[in-house]
Amino acid sequence: MKRTTAGHLFIEEQRARWRALALAAATIVIVGVRVRPHDEHVWAPVAASTARVVYCGGARGASEYQVWAATARTGRADLVLNGYFRDEFATICTEAGL
Repeated sequence: MKRTTAGHLFIEEQRARWRALALAAATIVIVGVRVRPHDEHVWAPVAASTARVVYCGGARGASEYQVWAATARTGRADLVLNGYFRDEFATICTEAGL
């Protein structure tokens, strides 16, 4: 809901690129991003993607993601980590294929 006065075309291009990447991905790793459903430019591509999502956002973030995913990503095999990045680094790397 932020208004921008400069760089609008750049922002739209980045949003389109994010959507294309999300739709083409096999795995999406999301670290430290709160689920705010009104941020459609972030979450609509994730909802539409068939990729497996690995979500890491701490216990609070994990529960928020699970509530959102229950309706936005039903039937998907997402992995929701309850720890923070520092705690889940090895798992994130493994799931990302690193």
